Amino acid sequence: MTTVAISNTPTLIALGYARFTILSPYAFNTGDWIQLTDDSTPPNWMQAVVQSYDGTSVLEVNVFATSGSGKISKFDISELAIPQPTTPTAGGNISGTAEGSSGGNVTGPITVTSGVSSITTQTGTGTTFVVQTSPTLITPTLGAAVATTPAQGDASTKVPTTAYLEQNDAGGFINKFRNPKMDIMQRGTSGTLGTSAAYGPDGWILKATGATGTWSQAIGMATSSGVSPIYALELVGNTSNTDVQISQRIESIEAANLAGQQVTCQFTITNNTGATLTPTISSLYPISTDNYTGTTADLAATNLQSVANGATATLSYSWAASANANLGYQVSFDFGGMNANTKNIVITAFDLRVTPGVSTGLISVPPPPEFKTIANEYTYNLRYYEGSATPWYWSGYANGSATFYLTIPFKTVMRVAPTMVFTSVAASGFASGAPTVSTSGNYYTLVSNTSNSGSDHGNFGFTWTASAEL
Repeated sequence: MTTVAISNTPTLIALGYARFTILSPYAFNTGDWIQLTDDSTPPNWMQAVVQSYDGTSVLEVNVFATSGSGKISKFDISELAIPQPTTPTAGGNISGTAEGSSGGNVTGPITVTSGVSSITTQTGTGTTFVVQTSPTLITPTLGAAVATTPAQGDASTKVPTTAYLEQNDAGGFINKFRNPKMDIMQRGTSGTLGTSAAYGPDGWILKATGATGTWSQAIGMATSSGVSPIYALELVGNTSNTDVQISQRIESIEAANLAGQQVTCQFTITNNTGATLTPTISSLYPISTDNYTGTTADLAATNLQSVANGATATLSYSWAASANANLGYQVSFDFGGMNANTKNIVITAFDLRVTPGVSTGLISVPPPPEFKTIANEYTYNLRYYEGSATPWYWSGYANGSATFYLTIPFKTVMRVAPTMVFTSVAASGFASGAPTVSTSGNYYTLVSNTSNSGSDHGNFGFTWTASAEL
């Protein structure tokens, strides 16, 4: 077979959906049959049908046949001929003998003459079978269909049970993490990794120990299942840094179906710390519904898989979540110290879901992570945090006693009444001085300067944030 394209997308040999990035364009069409062959070990291959191709680099296929096993780093792609059915010549005759199951011949004509077929009872050596020209049809008795639940990482076409779908929110949003691939950055795309826990990317709480570091949005990388998020989170260390940790708190209404269930968590990491890294995972739940003023540990800090320096890997672990997870649930990841600003990790593709039947422990082949659309993810995160992307401006006349109240419309209903923070930007146009600013509760008021006359007119600019985070 002639190689028509090459892909360096690391992919496990398995049946089902796969996605590849090819190095140079080729005229693939939907429905084409192709073979993807291990460049270094040709007996390892996958045969697939092209599902889509963007015309330049992204090729999506459905694998229907495989040979060999393992994760292949480079594939040579060649075309396969699509088998075509043969059609008898119209009006011709068909006759002959067939070999019986025991090796003897089954004799007797099976003919088609001028479009009319005939067949007689056939007897073979050592066994007898009957072909009837007018068979009696029997209506089968149909019972209730029983489906099996796919095993962890199963790439087959098994149908999941109703219980499985109910436990995993049939209808969408199986993954309980929000902003799992670091797309939403309402607070900015970079910041200080401080020694006090604080939100960075939407939904994620960051904390350093010993010395501050930095965080920023980075380019994503492929997971072990071939999913390639566009973005990731880069955490960079500093001199005297002894630990870096990230956490996410899951609201009770989302965490409720984790309660008392076997759950599996995963994420993908690139290790640039200069040494082998073994992160840990832990979890806890609050003392009452979504109240994290006190907490109780659930999963104690547990080692995940080790990652060599310079390597990218998907890490995964499964455990039985506490029945108290219905109060809310926090999952934390600890990456140890990064004591130089040349040391960093890049993380993305977080996933937490119910996985019935999976044993507690490290998971080598987790299911492909599930992500919401960007539009759904952004709207969902507005439930917890929103801010003004650009300054807002008030304009009007002022005198010595007038007070003005400014209304802030939110894009969606927030989790609870938010805490508002207002920051003045600029004032202009007031002949006798800018108004006095007051931030009382969740309101922003402007009290006219007592030196202003009734004819004074000006503009006042400000920015705001509204937080309903856990």
